[in-house]
Order: sequence, then structure tokens, then C-alpha cells
Amino acid sequence: MRVLFIRHGRTAVNIKGGVHQVDDTAGLDEVGRKQIEEAAEICRQQKVGVIYSSPERRAVESAQIIGGKLNVEPIIEPGLAERNWGEWSEKTWEEVLAQLQTMSLEERYSFIPPGGESWGQTEIRLVDSMSEIIKRPHKRVAIITHGGVMRVLMPVLKNEPKESSFKYDFLNGSITSFEYKDGHWGLISENDVSHLIEVDSG
Repeated sequence: MRVLFIRHGRTAVNIKGGVHQVDDTAGLDEVGRKQIEEAAEICRQQKVGVIYSSPERRAVESAQIIGGKLNVEPIIEPGLAERNWGEWSEKTWEEVLAQLQTMSLEERYSFIPPGGESWGQTEIRLVDSMSEIIKRPHKRVAIITHGGVMRVLMPVLKNEPKESSFKYDFLNGSITSFEYKDGHWGLISENDVSHLIEVDSG
């Protein structure tokens, strides 16, 4: 099975450096839509036959654009949602990081923002969701999700220490591809934005 993880297209919240809230109403901006139209062409070339999406609006919009090009109806997978930052969603990502960086690795992994979920809880949810997806008989799959989701998943899929999560910064519309076979994930491409070279980001 080949799996293409695609970060949703750009939103106004991304431009401001904010943290999206659960059930955020922010959708894609014009650049975000163009980013996903280009990602959709890669999915067509890769012969993607199934699309899974986070339930968040920005991901669903992205999945619908790709699905329209491929004539595939996206499947909403609640477990692929971005981490719930609870009350911390009112902060910018810079403010969130400033507080997280005062914690040890284990504190950061287990810390639950008020009304939200911890990194560890998010990881369990995502791994459970991916475990269900890989049980299904697909050959080419696109998963439309979030930058935070990818930061949590990469150490798991690449069998790295969890602190390696800190080095990742996935761009809007980027594609990260893996081959899954016999219980192992083999990286093909990471945070690939070569298809976006002609998209004017303003």
C-alpha cells in the first residue's frame, strides 16, 4: 500500500501563525485552494483510489478538491483530526511553543492543555486510526490531515525517538509518501512541495 499524507491547503489562521480550534470554521484561502489543486494532480498521477480526511473544515475542503479531480468521494475519518489544544487554541503557535519549551520531554508528552488532549493521547488516537486504514484493501491512499498530526506520526512511522517530532515542519499542500508492507513503513518522500513551485503564495 502506498500512502500519501497531504497537509491541507493554506488558511487565514496559518498566515497569522495561529492555532486552529476544534471545529474551526476557517476554510482554505485562494492560495490554499491552488495548493490542493496541484496536490490533486499528483494524486491523479499516482492513481490514488481512496481518500481519507480529517473532519476539520480545512481538511475536508482539501479532500473535496482532490476527490473532485479523481472522481472519488472522500471518507471522513474522525481519528485523523488535529490535536485538540483546548483553551490554548486562543494562543499563537509561537506562544504555545514558548510554554512547551519550558517542559521536559516527558512533561511535554503527557501535558494536557485545559480542555484539550496531550501529545500522548493524540498519538494513540492517530495510531488507532492508521491501524484501521491499513487493514483495508487499498493500493493507493491519500490522507488529508494537519501539520501537527504529521509531527506526531513521523516518529511512529519512521521508528524514531519521539523528540524527533520537533524537527518537522510540514508546509501547506505538502505531500509525504510512504510504502506500507508487512508491518513496516518505508519513506518515499517527505514534506515534498515540488508540485507547488508555480503557486504564488503572495
